[in-house]
This record gives sequence, C-alpha cells and structure tokens, in this order.
Amino acid sequence: MTMLIAPEKTVPAGIDTLQFSIQPLTTAVAGIDWVAVCAVVPRVRALPVVPPGFDEIEVPTALQNVIDVCWHEREMARRTTFAYTVLTPDAQSCLGCIYMYPTTLPDMDAEIYLWAAKKSDEVELYDTVRVWVAEAFPFKRVAYPGRDGNSRTFNFPKAVSADFDVPQRLECEHFALRPLVLADTAKDYDAWISSVTHLSRPDQHIEIPGGVNGTWPQLQFGPLMNFVDLGWHMREFQQRSSFAYSVVDKHDIRVLGTVYIYPSIDKAYDSLIYMWVREDVYLTGLDAKLEKAVREWIAYRWPFKRPRYPNRDRTWIPGAVEPQPQHVIRGQSPDALVDI
Repeated sequence: MTMLIAPEKTVPAGIDTLQFSIQPLTTAVAGIDWVAVCAVVPRVRALPVVPPGFDEIEVPTALQNVIDVCWHEREMARRTTFAYTVLTPDAQSCLGCIYMYPTTLPDMDAEIYLWAAKKSDEVELYDTVRVWVAEAFPFKRVAYPGRDGNSRTFNFPKAVSADFDVPQRLECEHFALRPLVLADTAKDYDAWISSVTHLSRPDQHIEIPGGVNGTWPQLQFGPLMNFVDLGWHMREFQQRSSFAYSVVDKHDIRVLGTVYIYPSIDKAYDSLIYMWVREDVYLTGLDAKLEKAVREWIAYRWPFKRPRYPNRDRTWIPGAVEPQPQHVIRGQSPDALVDI
C-alpha cells in the first residue's frame, strides 16, 4: 500500500477532550482494547457497512487481538493506514477505535471507520472525530462509509487468491520453513541482531517492502519493535497480503533466518522473494542451499509465474522476466523437498 500521509506531513499524535483521550493504537493498550473489542464485535458486524477486518473475524482471542494491534502499529509507522484507540481520560478503559484507510472513492483522500464500546457514545465520538480530522489531518476530503452515504472501497490487498492452499511447511535436509509466529520473537531477534554487520553488506542488504523506512536491519530496531514486526507478519500471512517463514533447524529449536514473499509493484513481476540467514550458518553454506530450495519451492508450489529475487538475480534488469529453474516442472515437487 502507498502512504496515506506523505513523509513531510505531520501525523497527529492524538487529542484529549473532556470525555475521550484519543491516541495511537499500540501494543501498550492491547489488553484493554481486547476487552472492548470482544464486547462490540457482534454490534459492529451488524452495521450496514462493516469496517475492514471485522467482516473476517468473530470475537478474537487475546493473542489474535495482539497480532491485529501489531499490524496497525506497524502500518502507522509506515504511514499507510492509521488506527487510534479511544480511551477514558484516565486511560484505564477503552471506549472505542478509529481506523483510517486508503480509498478509491472519487475525490476522497481516505476512508474512516469508528466504533464505540457504548452505543450511547457513538454520536459524540463521531462528531469529535469529524472535527479533529478536519482540523489536524492533511486530508482535503474524507469518507465515513455507513455514516455519510459513502460506500466502503478498502479491502486488505491479497498476494494470492482465496482458493490457493498456502503452504504451511517446507522440509529440507538441513532446515525447515514454517510460518513465522510471535513465539519466535526472542530467537528471531537473536538471529539477526547477532548478524547485523553481515546482513548490512551490499550483497546481503534487504529492501523489504514491509520494512519501516524501507530498509533492514536497523540497529534501533529493538526487541519490542521486533515483537510488533512479527505480529505484523502474522497478520499479513492471515489476510494473504504477504508471507513470512522462519527458517529453523530440524528440531525447530533455533531460528536460522527468514524468507519473505511479497507482491510486486513492478508489473513485470508478480512477486518479490527475500531471504536471509544468520552469519554463522551463512559461513557453512546454508544460504546457497536455502536459495536453491526456495526457488524450487516457489516454482512448483506457488502460483507465481514471474518471481523476482532482489539482490540474488545477478543479471536482473528492470523489465526483465525472472527465468524459471529448468529442472523444475511446475506442479511437481523435487525429490529433495517435502512440503505440507
């Protein structure tokens, strides 16, 4: 997704009124946010225009809500979507949420959705948000689908079709790939923080579309930010927008690296595949084995016909089509690989 607010523009930090304290939705308030969400989901799902995300879930678990909050926090850092929590003035309870998404409505800059935990707060919150957005945000015109006669146009982008069976595991001789999860946070952080110098080399440098400021790794990217990052990847995987797989040892004890699959903005390609391994296993030749396995896996198991491997396609030029491995027949699995 493109930026909803340009880098040179200021993103409002929130607003305090006599009844509401509106601030960015972050993992710091995930607990009280979850309590409010659980109570409000049935009512929100019954609205004439259901906010994005609410049409895909029933009442979320506490873990799922943390994953959702991580996604919103990361997207706000990228300036692509914005989510604010509405708290009581003492910040002890959640009274609602506000979401701002891109729109394709003519002459509109954004679509804004909101819900209040108490139906009696709905009108006052809506009036407060309309004034705040008009005064503080750089939007010229915004839509409030379901409230001002406009329809919803925003849906989470998909990298694969709804009927595609997304692989859950790839077994190789020396390692395995499986979806990255929040439980990997400490092991994932150790894997890349121990290899920052190695991963910052020009031939290892990664320009990740989902990365804050576009580059990774960044030394200021601490454990908490890594937690948010992994939550974002989990939500992306769930909604089929992008896919991140942890590269783990055969016993799933140690994280050895990560593989990322993103849609491509460049129409000459239909996917971008990035990967990295920690320095100690890179020196044993694991990187080359991983790349070979992933290229074969993408060719026979995924629906992409024009993948690009940035920094690994040595002869890549803009507009060129990535050649498929000659020894892999699409739809067949090489003997060395077993996928689930």
